[in-house]
Parts: sequence; C-alpha cells; structure tokens
Amino acid sequence: MCHRKGLAAAIVMLIVAAACGTGGDQAGEVRPQPTVTVTVTASPDADGPCADPPSGTDLIFVGQPSPGERVTSPFTVDGCSSTFEANVVWELLDADGGTLADGSTMGGTMGQPERFSFDVEFDVTGEEIGTLRVYESSAEDGSELHVNSLPLVLQP
Repeated sequence: MCHRKGLAAAIVMLIVAAACGTGGDQAGEVRPQPTVTVTVTASPDADGPCADPPSGTDLIFVGQPSPGERVTSPFTVDGCSSTFEANVVWELLDADGGTLADGSTMGGTMGQPERFSFDVEFDVTGEEIGTLRVYESSAEDGSELHVNSLPLVLQP
C-alpha cells in the first residue's frame, strides 16, 4: 500500500512539475526573441555645420547664429561653404538697410565644403532687427550668389 501511495505521489509531482516547468510551451519549442536595433548617429554639431553637406556643389549656409536669435557685439558666425576660390562675403545690416559691418572670409572650394567662422562687431543704441547676409560674389560680374539672409535681434 505504501508503494502505491508513493507511486501516486510521484505521478502527481511529475504532472505539476511538467505544467509549471515549461510554462505551457511544448518541449523543445524555440520562441523567437525580439530584435533590437541600435543606430548611432552623430549629433548635429559633431562636425559643425559641415557635418553632411552635399559634395560637388557650390553652397553657403550659416549654422550659427540661428534666425531670430538675439546677439550682442561681438558675435561669432559659423557656417559651411563651397564657393569659387573659397571666398565668402558677409554684411550686417541695420533695420533701415544700412551697413553696420562687413567683411569676407574663406571656406571650401572646388566642390569640397569646408567650415568658415568669423566675428562680427557692431554698435547700436537700442534693440533693433538687423539682417546678416552671407553670400558668394560672382567672379564674372560681381552678382551675389548663394545668398543667406538671417534676421537677427541686435542688442546694444
């Protein structure tokens, strides 16, 4: 009799173990695991404004300051360009279109974009809207090419 009770207890334990141990899955079944994909991208400022511009084309763009930004004198302009002979011309205009400051700098050339940076000094008596213009001056006729105009809030 003891033998039968032991056998019955063993069978019950096997049934319970089978139900608990596999979680209801069939033995040998492989459950697909979720796929995790990690994509690492550089931050926008990793290489500054020339992080990933199109190559082989003439271009000028300004990365800093941003349009509408409040600036005081002096402020720094950072950008990326690829122009004929690498020349980049700039001017800061007041609210009436008068020139507060102007100059030129060097960027990239021959379809190879490169960074440029320059400082702008200006003098205003009160807060006003100004315009920063950055462009290439045509070697052929002096016309303005690839013009970038950014409105800025100029502060004394």
